[in-house]
Amino acid sequence: MNWEEVFNVRRSDVQSETHFTVRNNGISSDFIGLYQMKLLAGRNFTATDYDPDWNKLHNTIITEGVVKLLGFKSANDAVGKTILQR
Repeated sequence: MNWEEVFNVRRSDVQSETHFTVRNNGISSDFIGLYQMKLLAGRNFTATDYDPDWNKLHNTIITEGVVKLLGFKSANDAVGKTILQR
């Protein structure tokens, strides 16, 4: 199974044809705690967030760099927003 993919994404709430290329890495719900990472906003994954079909995933954790790239005002501003894949 391939746990890493590259996607072209954009925000659903902004009218633009501009897409940004981002790398998606599959992680378990234990990853954040194992590496003692601190989330700036939102929540960690739960077991119910997992689906082997990436097209069925509904939750994601994005980096601070992707928050800025997509033009969110802050990490908290990105919580609950939809990111579309091209």
